[in-house]
Amino acid sequence: MPTFRGAAACGGPSGGGVASPQGFSADPLAVWRFYEQRRRNLASVKPNPAHHVLAAWQGRFASYRLVTQNVDGLHQAAGARDVLELHGSIWTVRCLGCGQEREERRVPLPELRRCAQGVAQWSGPASCGSGSSSRVTW
Repeated sequence: MPTFRGAAACGGPSGGGVASPQGFSADPLAVWRFYEQRRRNLASVKPNPAHHVLAAWQGRFASYRLVTQNVDGLHQAAGARDVLELHGSIWTVRCLGCGQEREERRVPLPELRRCAQGVAQWSGPASCGSGSSSRVTW
């Protein structure tokens, strides 16, 4: 999988305009499309041997805690528990109104629509009706 930043990265050399609250405010649809493509790319990816080794260490070391910058969920897929995701998860969506979060693994995501405030969102983010965003740290 390509990294997020760098010359050959999926977000362009600097992460592009999709990696900021300003980018989301300016064009939420473009940001959702960007993350949807990343979700599609990740849907078929499996944990590698290193993910499995790190997950196994939880049973070997009593005070072991797995901390990651990855947003792909591959540590959890390898069996790791209580992973601290510093940059969030691409598989979780957050309501911009009430902050409610939910896991969403459907690929592609359901139909895109606009909430009452005109924010582009995927169907059903929360009961309050506000827009939603991916829970990836910008």
